[in-house]
Amino acid sequence: AGAAIRSCSGVSNCYVCTPASCTPSGSWQSRIEGAAAGATILLRAGTYPPSGTLDIPAGTASNPITIANYNGEAPTIAGPVAFGSGHVLMEGLTVDSPSSSYAISIQSINSSVKSDIELKYMDVMGGTIEAVRIRGNVEDIIIRNSLLDGGRDHHVIKVLCDAETSSGCFFTPEDIVITNNRFSKVRSSFFPKSQCCDEADGGSGDLLQLEGTGDVAVTHNAFGRSDYENCLDIKRTGRSGAILTIQNNIIDGRHSRTGFPTSQSGCWDGGLLVTQSNASGSMTVEGNLILGRGNLIRGTATGSRVINNIFDGADLTVASPNARMSLGYNTFMNAGNRLIFGDSTGLPSDLTVTNNIFAQTRFMGTPGSYHPSNNLLF
Repeated sequence: AGAAIRSCSGVSNCYVCTPASCTPSGSWQSRIEGAAAGATILLRAGTYPPSGTLDIPAGTASNPITIANYNGEAPTIAGPVAFGSGHVLMEGLTVDSPSSSYAISIQSINSSVKSDIELKYMDVMGGTIEAVRIRGNVEDIIIRNSLLDGGRDHHVIKVLCDAETSSGCFFTPEDIVITNNRFSKVRSSFFPKSQCCDEADGGSGDLLQLEGTGDVAVTHNAFGRSDYENCLDIKRTGRSGAILTIQNNIIDGRHSRTGFPTSQSGCWDGGLLVTQSNASGSMTVEGNLILGRGNLIRGTATGSRVINNIFDGADLTVASPNARMSLGYNTFMNAGNRLIFGDSTGLPSDLTVTNNIFAQTRFMGTPGSYHPSNNLLF
């Protein structure tokens, strides 16, 4: 819903395709994979199973390639999609690929940059590892107004550098925007077991994980109450000076499965987990509604801010050795709130707590270097 109403009327280099053929000519897969810069391919309702991976070619900055649904209809690409380069818009499609590693893959681990790729009004499901993987030398990637559900063994979306972990990053994803999406991880075929942390059995992983990134903005998303490890798992930025913005999201870390385990080693119940250890760059967590246990901000970049959030029956652990953090203008409401100082990595080294409202909130642990002022406590 919400995708543009599209037809080929008045549009040059435009094709309308069914699973059987395209107008004026060709097959749907050949038209997409052979598209020239500026081409528009519109898919009518139906199921489109590609032969192998559907490889999206490159447009240009002035003539992007558009692949979209025709006139509000609902087509499904039943297989994996990969981007050979950039300057591509995909809109109004379902990509469902339960047996591939990734339903959508945007990756470059060499000097060839992939840029200007936008996915909007999409339903993306499947992926035995991730539903969407964004990796390496990519920039200006936007995912918005979409439903995202998948990643059987790991994550719904993972954004990472060219290395598989944040150690040894050479190329980092830059200017990644993830906005106005609904994240889910509920398909029963992906979760046959009841164990949270046993990835081999399914049911583990995060809705969104960032590891080894450049500038990333995560805004206005709904991270739904579901069966997963964490809503957001922020590990480490991949370059000095990277800026991370987590703003105006609903982060509901309460698991929906009855009897979901919360006491296993390494298993969180499962909202915002920030464990980056570098002291460069900055992070802003602002304007979010955060529910449930397991919210941790540890070792964050110098100058990080946690401001104007609502914590509703939630935990927040702050452990910022060798870093300065500001906790300000937040509201902790309803019974069960806990503000926990320190974890196994150490105590806060320079934590400013100002202008917050704490209602029915327990303060736990040792504050460390802690500077409170102008807070209201009920």
